[in-house]
Amino acid sequence: MYDKGDIALFGDFNARVAVDVDFIPNDNCSKFMPDEHYIEDVPCTTRESQDQVRCNRGKSLIDLCIQSRLRILNGRTLGDFSGKFTAHCSLGSSVIDYIIGSESISHRFLCMKVHDFQRSISNHCLLSCILSVDFDEQVNSETTKLFPLPLRYKWTDGSISKFQEALACPSVASKLEEFNNCNISLDKNGIEKAVVDMNNCILEAANISLKARKGVMRKNNKKKKKPWFTPDLHEMKTSLDYLSKQLAFRPFDNQLRHKCFCLSKQYNKLRKERRRNHFKDIVNKMKNLSTKNPKQFWEIVNTLKFCDSEKEEIPITPSVLLDHFKELNKVSELSKYNYNS
Repeated sequence: MYDKGDIALFGDFNARVAVDVDFIPNDNCSKFMPDEHYIEDVPCTTRESQDQVRCNRGKSLIDLCIQSRLRILNGRTLGDFSGKFTAHCSLGSSVIDYIIGSESISHRFLCMKVHDFQRSISNHCLLSCILSVDFDEQVNSETTKLFPLPLRYKWTDGSISKFQEALACPSVASKLEEFNNCNISLDKNGIEKAVVDMNNCILEAANISLKARKGVMRKNNKKKKKPWFTPDLHEMKTSLDYLSKQLAFRPFDNQLRHKCFCLSKQYNKLRKERRRNHFKDIVNKMKNLSTKNPKQFWEIVNTLKFCDSEKEEIPITPSVLLDHFKELNKVSELSKYNYNS
């Protein structure tokens, strides 16, 4: 049916379909007007749903499923035979998040799950499924040659003078003099040899004057605790998650719903206030340290780099990159003077 493959849709459709049928029942027209090009709908099991309300958007979704031979998995798949509520708000609960797949691959969805409701994260529950797929594993028998990573060195305030002294050592100075006196051919091999020779000079000076960093196995990056997320906020979040889980089991308990969303409102208000005050204090501290203690000022700036806010990446156009590297590889007037002299 589909020229470029089958379809699988996941997410919030903002449509309530209740238990409406998403296929044509008793789709058999061979007795009346045989048509070899018409593909009949395969009968599916009826769906169950805790949400018995349908809306206009839900009718449109059902029409789309019938026309495109798509099937809703909620309420008819192992793991969610009851059609659990997927969204909860202060006014009530509903099923508006779905996993929908083509009729031809509906048997490949082995099971699905509506996860626990966590109001501290979202009004919607996470949906997941296990999908059976066929693929051929291609093993590459050729081994790739890997080169060791270059050494990393500790750089301190006194490293500049030590490194300069190491460059003046007889062993390094003789290599630098030999490098300056050699004739470098301006082809690929000559340039690569020149880079290797210069790199060896720098590495030898670094080994003499600097301490190498030890290779440390990286541990799993644990989520850092936010400085403004105080113990009382953590306690409120734990209580809110507990009430959210209870609400998912008792979705028709209005008293529990009111208690859950009142606590959610208090939690969000206090969390935003603590976060705002935390960064406000940092800004005030930076204003005082910008002239009095620049070192501590930049320490605060570096800590802000690992803040929870995502940095927006600004795309760089190819023309800007080209101009940058042209300027980078341009020989300065001072270098020309030193070379000619």
